[in-house]
Amino acid sequence: MFESLKAVAQDAARLSDFRRLGPYAMCLALSVISTPALPAEGGGLGNFGVGALTVASAFVPPPGQSQVAGYLLYFSADHFRGDSGKGDLIPDFSLDLFVEAAVFKHTWNFKIAGLNVSSALLQEAAHVSLEAAGQSDKATGNWALGIQPLILSGAVGNLHFLSGSYFFFPAGDFDPDSLANPGLNYLSFSHEIAFTWLPNANWAFDLSTNININGSNHDTKYRSGDVLGLTYAAAYRPSGAPKWQFGVSGLYFEQYEDDELNNQKVPGGFRTKKITGGPQIAYWPTQELHAIAPHL
Repeated sequence: MFESLKAVAQDAARLSDFRRLGPYAMCLALSVISTPALPAEGGGLGNFGVGALTVASAFVPPPGQSQVAGYLLYFSADHFRGDSGKGDLIPDFSLDLFVEAAVFKHTWNFKIAGLNVSSALLQEAAHVSLEAAGQSDKATGNWALGIQPLILSGAVGNLHFLSGSYFFFPAGDFDPDSLANPGLNYLSFSHEIAFTWLPNANWAFDLSTNININGSNHDTKYRSGDVLGLTYAAAYRPSGAPKWQFGVSGLYFEQYEDDELNNQKVPGGFRTKKITGGPQIAYWPTQELHAIAPHL
C-alpha cells in the first residue's frame, strides 16, 4: 500500500506499488496538458466530456423524434508533469488514447410548463496504450454508461436553452492490478445548462456549463475532486456555402476539490485548471447530418 501518488511516482521502481497507480496514471496526464476534457481519475476530470458540445448544444430532436450523435477523440502525451508543470513526475511516460462516445436522444410528445421534454443515453468506450517507468500495457473496452432521464428545453426568440442531469455508471471490466484500464470504475453525476443563440442565418454562438460530482473508485480507493466546466463556440456559416461552418471553440475547466486517496487528501491536491481554444470546422451534408472537427 503506498501512501501517496507522488511517493509512488518518485519510487516507480517498486513495480507492485506503481501498478496500483496504473488505473489512473494515464488519466492524470490529461489533467496537466491543455486538451479537451476527458473522463479521468486522478486529475479531477469526470465522465462528462467538457468541450464536446460546441455546435447546437441547446438543441434537441423535435417532439416524437430521435437523434444519434457520435464523438471521436485521439489524444497522445509523452510527459507526466508534476504540480509545478516542470519535470516528469513519472519517468519514461507515454500515452495514446482513443475515445469513442455515442449519444441517443429522444424528445417526448408532451411538455412540462411549456418546455420540451427529452431523454438521452450515452455510451463511452476507449482504447488505452500506456508506458511508464519501463512498464507497458494496453486495454480496450467500455468506459462508462450515462443516463439523462429528464432534459427540459425551450427558446426565447433566437435564444435556445436546455437543462438536464446525467448519471454515469461504470461499464466493462476493471482490473486494479493492471497498468492500463479503459474505464474509471466509479459513479458520477453531472448537470448541464446549455445555450445556443442564432442572431441570423449566418452566425451561431454556443455556451454550455456543467458541474461534475464524482464518486470513489471502490477498487483503488481514489476519488477525483468535483469540477466546474464551461464550453464555448462562435461560428459563421457563409451564405454562398451554407453547408460549411467555420469558427472557434474551447473550454474553461476548474477543479474546486482536492483529490483523495483512502479518504485522505492527495499531496498537492492534483487540482486541474485549464483554458483552451482553437479553430472549428463543421460540414452539414443534410439538415440532419453534420460533421465537426474542432482542435482545442
